[in-house]
Parts: sequence; structure tokens; C-alpha cells
Amino acid sequence: TMLGKKKKPFNAYENRVDDLIHEVWEARDRLSAKATQVITRLGVIDLYPEGADRKKAVSDAEEAKHALIVAIGAYDTARMEYNNYIKKYAEKFDSPKEEWTTTSHEIVEWAYKYYYKG
Repeated sequence: TMLGKKKKPFNAYENRVDDLIHEVWEARDRLSAKATQVITRLGVIDLYPEGADRKKAVSDAEEAKHALIVAIGAYDTARMEYNNYIKKYAEKFDSPKEEWTTTSHEIVEWAYKYYYKG
């Protein structure tokens, strides 16, 4: 036995909340990457003269915008699921949890700011 060391009892609620926060972080990182991709692709369109390359640049940008919309939805969903879970089971956790307050809009804005800082 480990003298005086008590193993913390397993807490399924803590376990689940860990999974949910990781999903939020992953969705946030994906959203940030997709926003940067849109910014890049929109930025290169004007570098091309009229023609096939420019058309391709425009369709690439449209594709990136669609992927961004999907990423925004995934982030908003992950954030909502996390926040709902910690509110619903607040008294079940070993330590208090804080709501995740960063909006998808803020993440897109940060991606924009950092892109132009570079």
C-alpha cells in the first residue's frame, strides 16, 4: 500500500467533462485553421489575372468558406455541450468548472488579427 496516499475515487463526471473540454479545444483549433485558410485564399484571388487560375482561386476560396461555416457550427456545438454539461452536473465535480465563454466570432477575429500581424 502507499502510505498515507489515498487514490482519488474515480469520478465519471470529471472524466466526461475532460472529454468535452478536449472536444472544445480541438474544435477551436480547427476553426482557427479554417479561418486562416479563408483569409489566405481570399487574399490570393486578386493576384491572378482573369482566366482559369483566377477561377480556380475563387472556387478554392468558396470551398474554404464552406469549411469555415462547418467549423463554426462544430465549435458552437462543442461549446454549448460543454457549458450545458457543467451547469447540469455542477455539484458532481471534484472541483468547480467555469463556462467556456469564447465565441466562434472572437476566434475568427483573432485568426484575422494574427494573420495580418505575421
